[in-house]
Amino acid sequence: MKTIDQYIIGTGCGSQKSLKKLLQQFFRKAVTYSQLLAIGWFTSCDPLVEIDPPDSEITHQIVFDNEETATAVLNSVYHDLQYNGFASGKDVSITGLCGIMADLITDFSNNALKSQFYGNQLLPDNALVGSLWESLYKSIYIANDVLEGIGSSDNLGEGTKLQLEGEARFIRAFCYFYLVNLYGDVPMVLTTDYRINALAPPNPEGEIYAQIAEDLTIAGQILPPDYSAYGLERIRPVKSTAKALLARTYLFTQNWDMADKLATEVIDDPQFELLADLDKVFLANSREAIWQLLPVAPQYNTWEGHYFILESDPAAAFAKSSYALNPNLIDDFDVTDARRTDWIGSYTTPDNEYFFPHKYKVKLGETLVEYAMVIRLAEIYLIRAESRAQLENLNGALVDLNTIRNRAGLANEASSSKIELLDKIGEERKRELFSEWGHRWLDLKRLGTADEVLGERKEGWKPTAILLPIPDQEIQNNPNLEQNDGY
Repeated sequence: MKTIDQYIIGTGCGSQKSLKKLLQQFFRKAVTYSQLLAIGWFTSCDPLVEIDPPDSEITHQIVFDNEETATAVLNSVYHDLQYNGFASGKDVSITGLCGIMADLITDFSNNALKSQFYGNQLLPDNALVGSLWESLYKSIYIANDVLEGIGSSDNLGEGTKLQLEGEARFIRAFCYFYLVNLYGDVPMVLTTDYRINALAPPNPEGEIYAQIAEDLTIAGQILPPDYSAYGLERIRPVKSTAKALLARTYLFTQNWDMADKLATEVIDDPQFELLADLDKVFLANSREAIWQLLPVAPQYNTWEGHYFILESDPAAAFAKSSYALNPNLIDDFDVTDARRTDWIGSYTTPDNEYFFPHKYKVKLGETLVEYAMVIRLAEIYLIRAESRAQLENLNGALVDLNTIRNRAGLANEASSSKIELLDKIGEERKRELFSEWGHRWLDLKRLGTADEVLGERKEGWKPTAILLPIPDQEIQNNPNLEQNDGY
């Protein structure tokens, strides 16, 4: 299979452009699979395939008998993830919405739909609840289509098939991880057959997690070992990416031994290292990055940078950015903690000082210097620390915890009991992973601390709010779905 740089430069785009620029243009021009089927070819700078079958459509077989068009189907997933989906990093993505549902981010907007998330008073007809669901299942559908397509293809090379299968399985597992954590029991759709999917009943969480583990285990066996297949860009999964997400999955399902084992394999991979300079962690192709998404919107780097960085009063009418960090989080940082200085910014008005996540430094800018971080090494250290504490390996857990603390300029934590150490690890996860991928919300859910924490800080909090409602339209379309308790 061609590397990305070979593939793009070979399309006539001009080899004088930088690889990053080519990559950005390539992903910006990736089309959705439905568009691919409709227009008859995938375009980058020139048409790669020009076919005129009956009715001016590309048949499923033709798409998956050609390396470029088969790859284009999968490329559309990455494009959609970063551009406008649940994974985009926008204020209405998982990062934004789970952020305001938890206790670390305040929403100052007057947006009625976002206000339901911030107040944990969601209604089943909330359009943002539905858009998260639709975005997740759209990516799953395309992943399923890739798996079916390569399975029936006679012309794709074995190496291409394995790489596409590994990526598709990883994407499917990634999406189901968030579906099961946001909504609970959901339909486990593993086919593109609408006759099956339309009325699919919900599967128990345990079955969903088992499928996630199966997909990630296979992906971890067949994905490339390093990023050389992607021009050294960390924008597609490799073996360790699958292992990292599988370690997280085992943490959530309390399989401490496997979480410890897989986290160790990732930590021992020489491709990754914790960076001493916190300002470099979120740069493009950072050595701490296990998986990043390539920005595809013109004039932007990451959506996280665009929506989080404050340049005006977030409480003002029609503010461009309406999210700010809760002062309680600021108080949780020691004054000597480098993350307090490097990863938190402030904006002062005549009446207030607002704090904002400043892990990304670029609000606007055509030149790409930052990619959207999805999985990074620091999380894996904290996964191993928690798993080892649960396994009574308190010394090993303490070493991992202090590795993260020392990087932030903090002194070692002293040895303590298992319960105390687990509490310290939980607090460190809050300080290290704030404003990333809803980690805080998911931790409150899996650790059973949401009622204690949010009950004190969110007026009208109720335990059933820990799951989102199943979108009302989905229940109308599929009578086999049942609404979550409390809605």
